[in-house]
Amino acid sequence: MFLKSASELEEILKKEILSCVKCGNCHAACPTFRHDPREESGMRGKIALLQAAEKGRTLSSRDALRVLANCVNCKSCRSFCPNGIDTLLVKLLGNWRLSGKSLFELPTPLYAPIRLTEIAARSLFDDQFAHDVGFPLIREILTDDLTEKSNSNVHADENTILKKSETIVFLPECGERTDPSLTEKAKAILDYLDIKNLSVHNQGCCGSAALDIADLRLHQILMQSLFRQLLSQNIETLVVACPRCLESFRYAKILYQLSENEEKLLGKVTDLYSFLAARQWKPKRRIEGKYTYQDPCLLVRGPSGKKSPRELLKKVLSQHLIESYRDGVCCGYNHDSLISPTADKICAERTSQLFATGADKFITSCSDCLKNLSRDFGQFSIQGIHMIDIIHESIR
Repeated sequence: MFLKSASELEEILKKEILSCVKCGNCHAACPTFRHDPREESGMRGKIALLQAAEKGRTLSSRDALRVLANCVNCKSCRSFCPNGIDTLLVKLLGNWRLSGKSLFELPTPLYAPIRLTEIAARSLFDDQFAHDVGFPLIREILTDDLTEKSNSNVHADENTILKKSETIVFLPECGERTDPSLTEKAKAILDYLDIKNLSVHNQGCCGSAALDIADLRLHQILMQSLFRQLLSQNIETLVVACPRCLESFRYAKILYQLSENEEKLLGKVTDLYSFLAARQWKPKRRIEGKYTYQDPCLLVRGPSGKKSPRELLKKVLSQHLIESYRDGVCCGYNHDSLISPTADKICAERTSQLFATGADKFITSCSDCLKNLSRDFGQFSIQGIHMIDIIHESIR
């Protein structure tokens, strides 16, 4: 697994931004533009900025990065784009290009721990995770033979995959660090399917936090570490609950030169709820109460769509799921280092929509949505519950 060259990444970005025909469909769908109706708030304005940079115009990196950061990463614009522009990829590579970082520049000894601390803090990694995954990697970064070592390890692992029965591997999401019981509950849900070879433990980090700050070098290191671990197992299916992990795996197909085994592994990735629905999962009992559902942006506008969680909830809930107004609207959570100034407005708007359904609680399969929409907005406040929690409750 190797990052594509800087020129290849530039070509990927150029192809995407030159596909824009300035139709404005992205603005019509954009929650940020709805609350801040300036051209630069929507994707059309952001792409115009990157097109100007492509033509050689001198731009203030700080101002340009601020424009790109004013976005909540909901992918609504991509859904409405007639040319199918991968807008999140445009934003990622635009940040990478405008930040002026060298792809293969290693952090200095002083900067390295600060960089990892930033990643760890912004991702809310727990102490054990930082110890197991982060700080050993920093020590590797500071050695001269990092590239040679990591490259040889990847190929060694691919050639020595354990010869054992195929395993279903569940990759816990980092969001579960705020409630570690979610991992145990997910394991119980999968055990309920009577899977013979099930592996549920921390395999490593997908590196999505590194993508938030366009640090492709750190993302490569974290992904290589994760893939070394995963490729040492004979995986039949890699089950993922975290929307951000799924998005990070999607980026891996675009940003990296992959080996045959790595491509096969990525082809075995599925989200937890599609996996359960495909296996005809059934609960022991139904859950009483009135519930609505918050679709995570990265799931509903990804390969998973809206179908699988609703199939499961139809079996789990005693009452029909109450769909909310403009279902699938973003919760306003933003992962950028510069927080979108409209994020709170978007969150308050979405919370009021969920509240208006009259439901007792909202259900979501994203820890970020759960945390953000459970905030106190006065009379429009509504409490949420994780999808794993309510499914687990139905098998107790």
